Amino acid sequence: MNTQRLSALSDWMKRAVDRGECAGVQAAVVKDGREVWHAAVGLADVAGNRPMGRDTLFRMFSSTKCVTGLAAAMCVDRGLFSLRTPVYEFLPGFRNQCWWDGEKTREIGPGGRPVHLFDLMNMTSGVTYVGDWDAGDRGRTKLIREQQAEIDRGVFTGTVELMNRMGGVPLSFAPGTRWAYGFNADVAAAVIEVATGKRYGQWLREEIFEPLGMDETGFTVTPERRARLATCYRCVPGEAGCPRAMPDVGRRLGLADYVPETGFESGGAGLVSTVGDWCKLMAMLQAGGTWGGHRFLSPAGFRLMTTPMLTPEQARTFNWQDFPGHNYAFFNHVKVAGAPSSNPCNPGTFGWDGALGTNSFVDPVEKLSLVVTIQNEPPFTTSNLTWGLRNPLYAALD
Repeated sequence: MNTQRLSALSDWMKRAVDRGECAGVQAAVVKDGREVWHAAVGLADVAGNRPMGRDTLFRMFSSTKCVTGLAAAMCVDRGLFSLRTPVYEFLPGFRNQCWWDGEKTREIGPGGRPVHLFDLMNMTSGVTYVGDWDAGDRGRTKLIREQQAEIDRGVFTGTVELMNRMGGVPLSFAPGTRWAYGFNADVAAAVIEVATGKRYGQWLREEIFEPLGMDETGFTVTPERRARLATCYRCVPGEAGCPRAMPDVGRRLGLADYVPETGFESGGAGLVSTVGDWCKLMAMLQAGGTWGGHRFLSPAGFRLMTTPMLTPEQARTFNWQDFPGHNYAFFNHVKVAGAPSSNPCNPGTFGWDGALGTNSFVDPVEKLSLVVTIQNEPPFTTSNLTWGLRNPLYAALD
């Protein structure tokens, strides 16, 4: 890799900050299991004039799903559960569910089936995110509001309890009939907690974070580390008052703003990390699931985790942002061979992003990853930034 050509990435990042698309951005390149380039542009906190730096902490939001997908694949590898297992075998709240048929809720009767772990991994379960489109997401909206009210009273509901309660909310569609973004990774985290007998965060720390040396990654932030959190901003170029600090962003989707008392360890949105820590995760995934003499996944487990899971019918509903030519598996998009693409990645490339602008991927052919960290309140213009960086990245390959 020609590291001099990577200066084009820095130029792109500087233009984004100058245009007001974000207050600050940080990025790093991992090639062949080693971080080969890093740049930080702009500010982590405007009011304090604090620059972006390697010790800056970021709310990963949905980038968390990449870790949960890995954790689930590890559990399958170890025989802790099968993807064919109904979720209710671990979470009784998912027994005897109902689903929304477009007009009314109906019970899963003869010919139907309950949610399986397979449905969680490819987001075809019907456990969508909050909203006001049907009885299912309205019910989940109500549940998350109740969760937030409990946190405000000092009550911190655990992951398993909250997900069992979510199981009592109608599904937004019959399991397996389509793809839709939602709380699937959070449910998977609760399943892993039951299957392993350990709190989800503890299991991740012991099985993934500590072996990789990801010392800055977790579901909570101690008071002394909080000053290192990047401030989240609303950044809309030309809009008055921007960048505008959004201090309550850490209270979305039932999160407790990463306080030490946190009970709900959200497998879909709850991690805090640094660029350096995330690069270690990318290096291990580039190596196919082993690192430093430690085996996280078998070759078979790695193939399972990165093999497209959506049927052609399901794939037609996978319309998430700009993913032409991609399928989905274990909470990652996966590039399909022979399909169109908006960037020069290879088949099998996988990754995901987060609502505040975090983004990462692994190209298993080139052994190449790009980690981008931004903290922008949606709606944001970071998609063009994070995906646009990939083109000069590939151009730097010799």
